[in-house]
Amino acid sequence: MVNQIAKCSKGDIKIKQEYNPGWQGYLTVDDKYFSVNGEKKLILIATDSIGDIVHLEIFNEVEQRKIDQFFIL
Repeated sequence: MVNQIAKCSKGDIKIKQEYNPGWQGYLTVDDKYFSVNGEKKLILIATDSIGDIVHLEIFNEVEQRKIDQFFIL
């Protein structure tokens, strides 16, 4: 069920193009670790000053290169 809903979800770029949200202020990034069937995963969440999610990404493994790309893209 989650995968079906995820296919219908719009990504950050699509939301920006369609709704033109008023993101403002400072960008804050928070990280959280969680486990799925015993496998450790990392989620990075970027929010603006009023708490709107600007971008988020889930990583199956922690790799510095992928985390750097999160901030670059």
